[in-house]
Formats: sequence, C-alpha cells, structure tokens
Amino acid sequence: MKSHFWWSAIVLCCTITLFSCSNKTSKQGAGSQTEHYSIGVNLPLSGNAAYFGSELYKGLALSFAEAEKQYGCRFEILAEDNRFLPQEAVGIAKKFIHIAKPNVIVSGYSNVLQATIPLVEESGIPMIASLSSVADIAKNKQWVIRDFSLESQLMPMLAEYVFHMANLKTGSFLVVNDDFGQDSRNYFTQAFETLGGHITEGAVYSEDDLDFRNLVQKILVNKPQFMLVIGRGAGMANAIRQIREADPNVLICGSSSFDNDKIMASLGHDAENLVFTNFHCNTSSQAYLSANNLFTERYQQGMNWVNVLGYTIGEYTAEALVKCKGDGNKIMDYLRSNEFNTIRGKLTVNWNNDMLSGLSVFIRENAKNIEIVNN
Repeated sequence: MKSHFWWSAIVLCCTITLFSCSNKTSKQGAGSQTEHYSIGVNLPLSGNAAYFGSELYKGLALSFAEAEKQYGCRFEILAEDNRFLPQEAVGIAKKFIHIAKPNVIVSGYSNVLQATIPLVEESGIPMIASLSSVADIAKNKQWVIRDFSLESQLMPMLAEYVFHMANLKTGSFLVVNDDFGQDSRNYFTQAFETLGGHITEGAVYSEDDLDFRNLVQKILVNKPQFMLVIGRGAGMANAIRQIREADPNVLICGSSSFDNDKIMASLGHDAENLVFTNFHCNTSSQAYLSANNLFTERYQQGMNWVNVLGYTIGEYTAEALVKCKGDGNKIMDYLRSNEFNTIRGKLTVNWNNDMLSGLSVFIRENAKNIEIVNN
C-alpha cells in the first residue's frame, strides 16, 4: 500500500507539473509557441511487477525531461498504475484512447499487452510495447512496436555459451508455467540439442510457488551439469537458493529476469556465478556516462538495465514525435524505417515489428555483472 501511494503521488506530481506548463500551444514569449506532445504510460507501478514497471518509468521520465531541453518542446507524461492487472490496464487504455488521446502509448508485460493491443490497434495511436518476450506479440500489428530482448535470440546465445564456453553437455530446467517459461525452455532446448547437448526431464512451476525442494531433488536424480531457471521475483529467487542448497556445483543459467537488483541483493552469495542473457549496453561510452550522471543526480542511484531500456525508448520516441509533428502514421513509418544510435547500440525494427539491439551473456562475479560474450 505504501508503494502504491508513493508511486501515485509521484505520477500525479509529474503529470500536474508538466501539464501546468504545457498546453497544446504553450507560449514561451511574445509571438512564440512551444510544441506539445503527450505520452500515455500504462505500467505496473505497484504490486507484484512494480520493480520492472517503476524502473522503466524512471528511465522514460529522465529521457523526456532531457528531450525537452534538446528539442525545445513539451513532453507531457500521463502515467497510470495498472497494478499488473489486465482489467485495470484495459480501463487505462480506454481512458487514454477516448479521453486523454496521447500521441504515443508506452506499456509493458505480456498479460497487459495481450489485453490492450486489440484496443490500441482500433485506436490508431502508436504504442511501444516492452517487458514482454512472448513470440510474435507485435507481428502484423499496424500500431505496435515491441522493444524488448527476445527469448528466440537470447536462449540460442545462452545455449552456445553453455555448450562451448562452459563445456557442459547435459542439463535440465525449472521454469515458470507461462509463455515466458515455455518459450525460454523451448528455444534453449532446441538450440542446445542441435549443438549436440542433452536436456533431461525438468519441471514447471506456478508463479506463486515458493518451495521447490521436492522438484529440485527429482531433477537432480538425472545428474544435470546445469539448470535453466526461468521465472520472476521471489519464486525465482527461492528456486535458485534451493538449487544451491541441494547441489552448489550445478551451473544455474537464465534470462534477463535474473538481472534484478533486489533479487541479487536477496540472494547474496547464492547469486555468485549465475549466468544470464540480456541486451548489450556500452557502459564505457560518453553517452552512457552522461546519461548515468543525469540519472544519478535525479534518483540518487546509477542506471540499471531497465532504466537504460526506458531511457532509450524515450530517446527514439521523442525524436519520432518531433520529426513527425505527432502524426501517428508518420511516427510508425519513421520508427520502422530509421536506425537509432543509442547507449544500447544501433536499434532497428525488423519485419516482425520488433526493435532489435545487441545482446550479451553475463556472469555474476563478486557482486557485479560481468559481460563475457556480446554480439
């Protein structure tokens, strides 16, 4: 409840502040006007998925604040907390479409996107969809572009690392029983077995499960050299912890959901030597260092990968809004036909309406994420 109140206060403050100095034609001085664009944000800012939603929002907010200085425009963020509930997200989407009518919508998470994309497609409002790796979620959509690392790309890269660099030939899995878990398992297994490896019988679990000891013992009977663990939050953390308790020598690998500051902190030493995939970010570039300094000044913490994702989404969205004067059709054409240079490297949209970026494999060592492979 405290988290929900805190985020509601920040969102309200942000919206009121921006709106107070921004109308469709805000006046700067005699005879001059400032262009104004609005961005509807439909994310979980409290509840079970608050971490990723709120961290993405932080990056977005900073990016649009900097874009105001760069372009001399006003960017009004209309942020709403859907609490990770599809029915709440649908209500917010309808409010955006029929009342607020933003120039662009930013949203995330598979369950939310699957519930709201049909409404967006009817509305003619461009939407950037993130925090979802479900296959083909934006395919054949006129008004949706998905920006998130895909399991169809991440898992084969992880399989290559495990088979060739870690030199492990037999493994198993413990994955959440949803699209995220199923897709990750299938893409990894296909790639790993094509290389010549073998995946033994594993297990699936419910999002709410917290005790995995019996499942882990059954999986370890087949003596896997590694385990693919896919999930989120406390359940995933418990799975990792209980595998470590049962066999500390088994390599544990997974996806970007491992890359969570709170999860890593809660795991402590059990997080050491976790291997996972995520998008590449050039943290030594001047552009990153500058953005990170601004982020630290604003939030008193350095940028994590979700902040970087939000920041870069804001960068190219602001550019498209300005270049296209807020016209929805032109915005979609602009995003699909241009290459964007960001701190994530070059971003381009493919035929499937997915924004593609460079990818990396990381290992957790001495409480830091070390990049060991990138493409």
